[in-house]
Amino acid sequence: MKLAPSGIATLSLLLAGCGTHPASVPIEGKRILVIPFSEGARPPFESRLGRELAVGISAVILDERLENAAILDFRDVEGLAKGTDVDWRAVGVAAKADYLLIGNIREYRLREPKDLTTRRGTLAVEYRVLDVATGADVLLVPMRTFHYPPDTSRHEESFNYGVDIFTDPGKIAQGLLLEASLGIAGEFLEHGHAE
Repeated sequence: MKLAPSGIATLSLLLAGCGTHPASVPIEGKRILVIPFSEGARPPFESRLGRELAVGISAVILDERLENAAILDFRDVEGLAKGTDVDWRAVGVAAKADYLLIGNIREYRLREPKDLTTRRGTLAVEYRVLDVATGADVLLVPMRTFHYPPDTSRHEESFNYGVDIFTDPGKIAQGLLLEASLGIAGEFLEHGHAE
């Protein structure tokens, strides 16, 4: 579960600009398993984007180097989580996890509808954090939307990101994935990423 060197550098730059808010889910001393997000009809583990998002979220949490918190490798439970009717609590028990982050990608696009010139990525997700011991959700987010670049209303924004954000779909996809990873991981961190 490693990011490319350019992704890590970008992630570090984005982390430096994080705002603060209290963590929604305290993870001190906890073992967390981030399940690859499902995407539309694709169940978890079958979406490339869902896997990349899980790796990104895990990388952000690991980068914070929280004492006594551990990120578990989702590949260890992939065989237990096939199909759409998965007993997530049983998966968490098998993985010896305290929390599972489970989500679904509701929307993913790299350009604004009806606009052929301006590219702006949108990623809308729903997710929850399951407490494996109790089987209860400790966090439920029915919809959260991320954009990259965050604001295209001012053309000078493209210079702040160091790329031509209006024409490079690869950079938009990478930035969008990092923006979402930071935002979702922020649910666990004392210094979460402000939307």
